Amino acid sequence: MFSRLAAVLGLPDNADLFYAFGAPTMEGPGDANAPRASLVLHGPRAGRWWQGYVARPELRGRDPVRAAIRRSIAPVSWEALVPGRDFSHGDALTWTHLREEGISRAISVPLHDPVDGRYGALSVIGFGSPDEFSEWAALVRDHLAPAAYLFHHAAWRRAGGAVPPEPRKPLSRRERECLTLVARGMSSKQIGRQLGIAPRTVDLHVSRAARRLGAANRIEAACHALLRQEITAEAEV
Repeated sequence: MFSRLAAVLGLPDNADLFYAFGAPTMEGPGDANAPRASLVLHGPRAGRWWQGYVARPELRGRDPVRAAIRRSIAPVSWEALVPGRDFSHGDALTWTHLREEGISRAISVPLHDPVDGRYGALSVIGFGSPDEFSEWAALVRDHLAPAAYLFHHAAWRRAGGAVPPEPRKPLSRRERECLTLVARGMSSKQIGRQLGIAPRTVDLHVSRAARRLGAANRIEAACHALLRQEITAEAEV
């Protein structure tokens, strides 16, 4: 599965993929120091990093990346969480560990299941030139979240996880139009300009569609609609 995703994203040679999902959103006392994902998939270099991370419990209780993934729905650039946006400038355990593993840049797409209260992420981890990774990330950033959710639902379903419930009612024409453009990475303002409606109206249509689809956010709603073939990424609106 990773090879197909890497090809679609045009992943740099010095980058690897890491996917984990199933940890409870609300953790109890003492849970912070235990990786709790139900499903973990990774490439070879990301796997070596993960083994080192799991072996050091002192890292996990103070991991700002993990905390950001739990509270965010937007892609999280790991370097944005450290002073100076450079791991070499950070003296926290997390940044020291990443330097030791040869990681120069990384970005995670948070994945949330509002029904079961679980979360995870699909991460792209760079082990080479930070400039090359940053250039690649700038090109694909708008497509990372849709790709991550599509991968997540395929991986989770294959592992025997629950799939999103079918919507009680089909999406309206306007809801399909808005989600089609969300899937292309467009903002509400851009969608409104293309469809001739106000951005607030776009948000209303997207919110209604998300409720029908049982989605946590606009990106997940677009991905659910793609999976159910209610929209296609190439559809003309």
